[in-house]
Amino acid sequence: MVAALSSQPSLGSRQQLPRRSGRDKLAGGGQRLGHGNWQHIVPALITGNLAEVQTLVETGGEELLSQYDEKGYTLVHWVALTGSIALLRYLLDLRLPVNLPSRSEPAQRPIHWAAVKGQITVVDILLQAGVSVDEMDERGCTPFIIASQYGHIALCCYLVGKGARLQACDSEGDNALHWAAFKGHGELIRLLIYFSLNPRQLNGFGQTPLHLAVLSGDFLTVQLLCEQNGVELETEDISGNTPLKLARSRRSQDTVVYLENIIGQSKSLIPKFTWSSLVFGPPGKSKGLILFFYGCLLLWGYPTYFTQMIIYEPLQEVN
Repeated sequence: MVAALSSQPSLGSRQQLPRRSGRDKLAGGGQRLGHGNWQHIVPALITGNLAEVQTLVETGGEELLSQYDEKGYTLVHWVALTGSIALLRYLLDLRLPVNLPSRSEPAQRPIHWAAVKGQITVVDILLQAGVSVDEMDERGCTPFIIASQYGHIALCCYLVGKGARLQACDSEGDNALHWAAFKGHGELIRLLIYFSLNPRQLNGFGQTPLHLAVLSGDFLTVQLLCEQNGVELETEDISGNTPLKLARSRRSQDTVVYLENIIGQSKSLIPKFTWSSLVFGPPGKSKGLILFFYGCLLLWGYPTYFTQMIIYEPLQEVN
């Protein structure tokens, strides 16, 4: 991801929404990509209108739908991105290939485009068509990693249920938790840690998710990660940068103050005492729900039992 202390966190190596300004030439042969005679029907994909596609097939043949457009993408890529279920099923009925890589970097397949938008139904149809749940692009990103980049919790849960490899890493050693931390997806971070992803795992630059949360400048994400059990607060990456050092270099004053305080507390022989932690538990391990249950039992359950069984029934017998 980001190794240099002075540099801004670069998104150049991260998956972005597929760009329409990709290469016009193949990397190897130098020939122009196919003109994509179906490109005029792309607006129809949004409404799921089959008529234009069927007309194109009747006039020009099915092979037209297999061509790449001038940016190096297939029709199935755009169908996956827009979530046009009827069109996708129609293309499958025509037995068109639905797992071709794009001809532009990073050679993503339609399932990756569906993951960008969190299209669960599209992903499900593609998996049923034989696409691997752990299909990788040229940067090593799987649908699970891409769904984590964009914070699609429902799709992540679906992919986990389909057996996606949770510990998969991209070419820079970043897994789904690293990406969720960098993008500031707090609820997804909690879910991934529940799924047993390790918040102490290092990427190819020796960075933990906490390093990346600091680089993103998201204070709440930093706070959330620091509250997890066993998180190393002073781990150095390959450039010798700790999360605190990175926070100082980025002049994130709130993060600096918070990290200094929590590091100081971790080194103290006498743990910091707060009534809220004593009563409700430490952050990330709240006893709120169990206390609510016992409160209902004591304040409502037992009084109801007492009035109904101890007082009301004897009175009924007397009457």
